[in-house]
Amino acid sequence: MNDAQRPAPSPYAPYDKRNVLSERITSTALEALSHPDREHESRLKILGLFLDPAAKVIDRALAPFESDDRIPTVYRDRIEDYITRAMERSVMGTSRSPMELSALLDARTPFAWSDRFASACVQSGFKEVSRTRARQSGAEVEKVADHYSAQPFPFTRGWREGLASAEETYLSSIHRAIVEDLRETMETWDERAAPRDVRVRERGDAARTLLGLPQLLVANRSHQRSVAEHLSSTSSRQVLRSSVVTHLDLLAGRATTHVPDELLDLWTDFTVTHARTLLNAPADAIEVIVAGAVVFPERPSSRSRSALRRTLKSLSRRRGWPSMVMRLERSWVTEFFEADKTDQEPPVEAWEDAVNAALSFTDSPLSACGDEPEEIARALFELLAEARSTVTKKVA
Repeated sequence: MNDAQRPAPSPYAPYDKRNVLSERITSTALEALSHPDREHESRLKILGLFLDPAAKVIDRALAPFESDDRIPTVYRDRIEDYITRAMERSVMGTSRSPMELSALLDARTPFAWSDRFASACVQSGFKEVSRTRARQSGAEVEKVADHYSAQPFPFTRGWREGLASAEETYLSSIHRAIVEDLRETMETWDERAAPRDVRVRERGDAARTLLGLPQLLVANRSHQRSVAEHLSSTSSRQVLRSSVVTHLDLLAGRATTHVPDELLDLWTDFTVTHARTLLNAPADAIEVIVAGAVVFPERPSSRSRSALRRTLKSLSRRRGWPSMVMRLERSWVTEFFEADKTDQEPPVEAWEDAVNAALSFTDSPLSACGDEPEEIARALFELLAEARSTVTKKVA
């Protein structure tokens, strides 16, 4: 067939591709409903199909707002990220309004659901952009490497070279007011006598903010503890980076290598853009951001702990209370502070068991502190602060 005989490309080619994607989504949804054990994998496939560029789900949602060029490119990218993030959570079933697989089968086409969902997210995306703009002063910030010549971040060394090519990607929306606020926070560390965990947390938050990334998902203290243990490994940088790469592969529907679930869960709210931004950041960035999200306070000194126990023991003169205080204090330190690095701490019972035993002790000595485990934990932190103050005055 020569060129003259060759049929012209169909102007409906994109829609033909949507039909193909629609059929694949329908068959994947049917498979998930027939095999519940494959639902997670099926939802990942469906998400990848919805976000396929040929599906044009987000483009269709934004089209009515772009008819008169009302959305600057930088803001469009942010709104697109917002819609993508919301769709990821709904399709994967982690949002408050998870996508029902049956809804995809009931509709005329699965894209009826995705188009409606994306369109509903646009106004919220505009609000998010507006909130961000409200925090900005309007003056573009100088390069971060120049602003932080004192290098408050351990990973700023060598960042200058990367800024020239990456600046437009993830620094175009960072303005002087944000950077100044972060710098002022760090400059008050010494004045506030900020402990190590506060500095690690604020450094991680600052790095995450400068890169325009969402918060990491840390489900509970057990999750926090398991991730913190990975950070103490000599291969932590490689393992953490692998977890981000795996998350990116999952979003794209590609086969992945196995990484611990507790690391993969950190990136639940990260879109493809977020993951790529983090992978393109300096080598230490992932470690700094993760450390800030899971850092535990340093263990109190033996003097402070002794002073805290004396305060607790004074709450009751009943027999057995002093030993109960020892159980409570040891389990609290193990639960809420960094792991014992000396291996001198004997095994302790679970925090829940110890605090419930203390709460049910005769005459309820802890009643003034509260009647729930979390209330007792907060009260112990307050009593520890008083104990530390007392110890400091005696030393002075």
